[in-house]
Amino acid sequence: MNTIYIISVFFKDKPKLDYEFIDEGEAKKNLSIWTNLSKNMDIQIKFSIKKQPKDDTKKIEKLKKDYEKVCNQYMKLFCEKQDIGFDGFVNDDIGGIALCSDFFFNFQDIVCDVNAKIPKGVIIEWYDAQLENPEKAINYYSYTKELRHKDIK
Repeated sequence: MNTIYIISVFFKDKPKLDYEFIDEGEAKKNLSIWTNLSKNMDIQIKFSIKKQPKDDTKKIEKLKKDYEKVCNQYMKLFCEKQDIGFDGFVNDDIGGIALCSDFFFNFQDIVCDVNAKIPKGVIIEWYDAQLENPEKAINYYSYTKELRHKDIK
């Protein structure tokens, strides 16, 4: 729960304006300003405090947009590097499993491939090796560190 400080300003013949603050000092400073103004103007001031959950909707929406943008930038770099197409995320789950041409890649493996500057084609080699050896799964990171299916007993 967060504390919200509300200054309500009532103008003659106009609707009420509410100013909300999360910082008590800022609220008191504005209350002082409005109180001084009310001495010379036909307005009334009401100050109130209420506890309410902070609404992070706008912040969350911005984070979602930023995340989607970053995911798409990674996909662009990855697909350009591998010379393959990006057909979207499975079930529109951005940052989940990506369909690239005829390959399905976990987004974490794509990020690993881009960040570690792994040479072109290694992820395709790993993908094919995984299909040929389903009983001996190797994660992509381990594959990039030279672990191979023949090494697993």
